[in-house]
Amino acid sequence: VNFNQILSTHIRLAMAFYVLLVLAAWVGAAGIFARTSLKTSRWPNSTILELPNLLKREGQMTWEALSENDEVAGGIDGGIEDCIEEGEDAEGVYSYVDPRDRRYSSNGAVRCFKVVIPPSAPQPAPVVLFFHGLFGSAKISCSRDGHLPRLAAAYGIVLVCAEANVHWAFPELSTGCRCTDASQPAKCSAEDSPDHTYVGAILDTLRDKPHMFDRKGFYLAGFSRGAMFASWASLCFGYDLRGVGLVASGMKVHGEAVTSKTCEAVPDLNCLVGVDDGIHTPLKDGECDSCQWFPIQPFQARDVTGNLLRYCLYAGNSDDLRHSVAVMAQELGALGMPTHMEIFDGGHEIPADYDFIGKLARCHGLLPQTPTSGNGTEQAKVPEVAVELVEDAAATSDF
Repeated sequence: VNFNQILSTHIRLAMAFYVLLVLAAWVGAAGIFARTSLKTSRWPNSTILELPNLLKREGQMTWEALSENDEVAGGIDGGIEDCIEEGEDAEGVYSYVDPRDRRYSSNGAVRCFKVVIPPSAPQPAPVVLFFHGLFGSAKISCSRDGHLPRLAAAYGIVLVCAEANVHWAFPELSTGCRCTDASQPAKCSAEDSPDHTYVGAILDTLRDKPHMFDRKGFYLAGFSRGAMFASWASLCFGYDLRGVGLVASGMKVHGEAVTSKTCEAVPDLNCLVGVDDGIHTPLKDGECDSCQWFPIQPFQARDVTGNLLRYCLYAGNSDDLRHSVAVMAQELGALGMPTHMEIFDGGHEIPADYDFIGKLARCHGLLPQTPTSGNGTEQAKVPEVAVELVEDAAATSDF
């Protein structure tokens, strides 16, 4: 028996088997890549965000994690139906699965957002990313006949409506209170809020389409609780933004963070220096003994151009939460941040005769400034279609 020949044969067989294993591994990896890169989903005409967009901010996400969880996404509460009206197709609706957002399901969460691109929008177009209020939804904010989409269309502005996973996730202290304190003033990570990944995914998706969306023209906006969430997101993602517009809510200050200047901003409240600003939010956020700022301590955030981030704030004169807007204006102004605040006739709402999109566009220099009257309605250089829209749109607090 030729042992050398037998040994040589065994070595060749082992090498061939090794090559086959390597090839099988490459084929499997290619299959995973193909599955997770597809821009189609179980919902007709909808889009799954490509995983590379998430990897930019969430390095721990893996190809396998997304594809594996995508298979069971249909069993997760909520999801893409929160972004689509009954009888409406899924055009402009984006979705993805976040397996790490396990607030309401051990499998993760299906997250979606809706993009409304008016025919009049230039290329690339400015974008307003809007966060709805408590009990609102993306499908209400971006409904086909909704107030905001029609106004945005009148000005050629793209409207993107975000959808909360039941509620917007604010940073919390170790005590479980939703707020920040001096020891952790800037809580801006996925560990601080699962919505950090979500907001980052939206901005990454928009930024990856520079021919459609102006990378230097992203504006955050929000109503009520969505405005408070937008104030947190604006500070955490300021480097991606050009400006901010908030309606009907701002921020709360508590404990040692309350100064005499804070109390000057809310003279008709029981504001006590070093104790509390007297503001009460619907869910009692920021009122724990350990809290100082809700949702976050403001700081000098820079925008996408390197300038200080500009804030345009709006509130109704009969809205109890107008005080939170006044406090935010005072806190931002004390930091030297460019801030504009405007009070309109109304309560906790975006009134039917209030051209919020036009106001926001002019405040940030997208449109020429014009004089106002009465309830702040623009008097000149407003497209006729916008005037018609605000006249027949119903006032709502459901955004």
